[in-house]
Amino acid sequence: MEEFLKRFKNHSRAEQRWLSAVFEAVQQQLHPLIDASLGLSVSRLALAVLSKVQTAVGSDSTGLPVSYRFVSVSELIRDQRTACCSSLSWSSAHYREHARGAELKLPAYKALPRDNLLLIGCLCDGLTAGTNDGVWRVRDAGGSLACAMLKSSCLWLGRLMLFPSWNYIPHNAPGAGYLELLDPPMCVTLEAMAFDPGGALSEVMSVMRAAELLRQSLIWCLLVCSVSQEAKHQYWRQCVCVGQSVCVSSLRVCSLQVLWLHFILRCPYYSVITHLNLFALFIVLVEALMAYCLSGDVTCVCVCVGCLVCVRRCTLVMERFMKTHFLSWKHLDQPSYITHKHCRVYLQLCVDDLTLISPSAAMSRCLMEDRQTDRESAKRPRVPERPLTPAACVSLLLRLESKQGVTLQNGFVCRAVCLGDAQRWSHDPKNHRTQEHERHRDTQKIELHFMGSCVRWFPVLHPGCVYRLIARNTEDVSVLKAKVVSARGGVTQLSSPALLLQPQWRIHTITEELPDTQSGVPALMSVSAVLHSSSAPEIVSFCGIITQRITLQEDNGTKPKIQSPTAQDLRVRLTVQDADCPGHVIDVYMDLSCGPYTLGLIAGAAVSVHHVQRKVSKACNVYCRSLPISCVSVTDLTSVCSRSGVAPSPPPMMLLGEWASGGAQRCVLAQVKGHVVCVLSLRLQWTCSLCGSIFRQVVMLVLEDGSADAHVWFSSDTVCDLLKLNAGQWDGLQRHVKVKGHVKVYTRGHNMTCDEDPNDALVQYLSCVCSSTSVCRQIHLTCRLGKSQLRKVHRGQTEFICKFTPALQLQCQHIHTR
Repeated sequence: MEEFLKRFKNHSRAEQRWLSAVFEAVQQQLHPLIDASLGLSVSRLALAVLSKVQTAVGSDSTGLPVSYRFVSVSELIRDQRTACCSSLSWSSAHYREHARGAELKLPAYKALPRDNLLLIGCLCDGLTAGTNDGVWRVRDAGGSLACAMLKSSCLWLGRLMLFPSWNYIPHNAPGAGYLELLDPPMCVTLEAMAFDPGGALSEVMSVMRAAELLRQSLIWCLLVCSVSQEAKHQYWRQCVCVGQSVCVSSLRVCSLQVLWLHFILRCPYYSVITHLNLFALFIVLVEALMAYCLSGDVTCVCVCVGCLVCVRRCTLVMERFMKTHFLSWKHLDQPSYITHKHCRVYLQLCVDDLTLISPSAAMSRCLMEDRQTDRESAKRPRVPERPLTPAACVSLLLRLESKQGVTLQNGFVCRAVCLGDAQRWSHDPKNHRTQEHERHRDTQKIELHFMGSCVRWFPVLHPGCVYRLIARNTEDVSVLKAKVVSARGGVTQLSSPALLLQPQWRIHTITEELPDTQSGVPALMSVSAVLHSSSAPEIVSFCGIITQRITLQEDNGTKPKIQSPTAQDLRVRLTVQDADCPGHVIDVYMDLSCGPYTLGLIAGAAVSVHHVQRKVSKACNVYCRSLPISCVSVTDLTSVCSRSGVAPSPPPMMLLGEWASGGAQRCVLAQVKGHVVCVLSLRLQWTCSLCGSIFRQVVMLVLEDGSADAHVWFSSDTVCDLLKLNAGQWDGLQRHVKVKGHVKVYTRGHNMTCDEDPNDALVQYLSCVCSSTSVCRQIHLTCRLGKSQLRKVHRGQTEFICKFTPALQLQCQHIHTR
């Protein structure tokens, strides 16, 4: 120590006492970790520690951070009973500022107290620290602590590091606390474990070169922690990041047969959509994985089960459902009013974005059988009659005409046209090209009934497509013969013969063009035709793009006749937009509790809606509602995944006077430009503190453009843009409203007031904002036509329901900033 202190003989006694404490800590806690073969003395190590501390604090070579005290890992575990934080780069004023800001954002919480502590140790994996859990730890001679960090590097392992900023979170159990490393650690010495890539640099090859040597496709999957089931290899997961260059050594070539991925994501209906547009996502399609694969090709979906595939683009959808019976906003912090909650997580992808990497055992066997069958077929002619073999089967070629929703027996019905008679095969034809003997011009209309486990075919069957229905391990063609349902009282129950599908049967999509089979599927109507056609039938089918989905309140008066295992009493309102005329939208009220839950019903998805009832409300608004035979199918994900990169066509520009008069075939969505005359009302409210603290905002104002005026409603994110508040002002407003729970101001005369306390500071602030020139300005909006107002009028003892339209009612969808 004397040799070490000689370098600081000109320092004060307080600084020398601090240097002595640092030297003792290095000698007792850090030097035993250094390999003796390196010949690193305690004095030299202490100087290296001092240099790093001064760099981290920002002091020069003459000043010493005497306010900081060295702390060992064992001392943290033994003596620190409360959570604390330490940062070498923060001043006291800086800490107080951040702590005050954090407590304002979360009033119910307190910032961690700050201690001026120096923490130095070795970063190691679990094996080095004597555990086998794969968790990184900070270790010194006295013990080790688990740690977590936002970014890490494998080069840090085994090195002595100084931790500039960290939080310590103790647990009740002895030694069960952990460290949160906020900033990257600083390496104290370089004489530690060196990184060895496993050979000379001349032996390190690129991925392309390795792929050439392996003679395989240029698709690499680095299977590290997510594949390995051994906890000792789990520490690698903190070092592998997308976009980061890595050197991989000691590789061995292997064949990956089976890989199971389990999604355990606990996340309300909120639909949280994440677009994954990374270079690749490697998954194995298994029956237990909720992967909604959009395709009309049933064969592709079925064949890929069990295969390792690369998905280049997909959408991760998280749907969370919650049922509550809150009496008022004052009860939002009481979980007893939440009666039910669950979530659903699935991947949504297109088959075109899927590349097969490794076939499953079943696929490999099928490919071998196909090659063997082709060779045998080329050697000998087709024999009409042959003995039954395990591969024998019969098939029926048909074209799907229509698909109905789930029936009362928990199944669904499809109407199809048989393109030929049932055929015998010595092998499974799957989705191979059709033969001449399979089809003829005499067609028969039949009904296909899917019951029980056969309901799984519902999402992949589409009207207009040609399918091959296959019954394996039989040569009896009568099993595929549709039968007429017996009559009762001389009346036939069904107009067409019916065929009940069996669970072991298979369906394959035929993609080839069949010139002699013209589709008899009626063309789907457009949204515009459903809205404005005077000859539209009561039961309609149409196509469009979902722009909004809202979960409706539970109807306590009715109960669904079929209880779905995944969604009970689930009713939604889908707003569907015309694909060619974005200004025309229609609301579709769907009951999703009467059968298998339909995946992919999210904003941006193109859908086809079949067999819904067209209704006209008392206010002359056209809408649709589902029937027991109704169904909706997702047909395209282009708008969801933004695959094309082309912006959708904007809605038309409209004058308020033209819109109010019902011009342009009652356009529902349009752009308007005008001047904000005044704000009529503003309501801000925290509606739930248990599912993400939802902050709801509603504003109604008067807009005029010279041709007429309109009442425009703003909600959600458009309110902040309307009020012209920056991020800090908006956060501060939310904090003040959270203390009160809710606030509402409205116009009375020329001023704005509220019912509770008009002199409240928050009310006065909102009144000034709403009447400022920042809000009352020229504005460009995209709006949706609102509902017409119906009022009850009494004349004597007679009650009339009348329609008043003194002002056009609009709902703002977007505020244009340019």
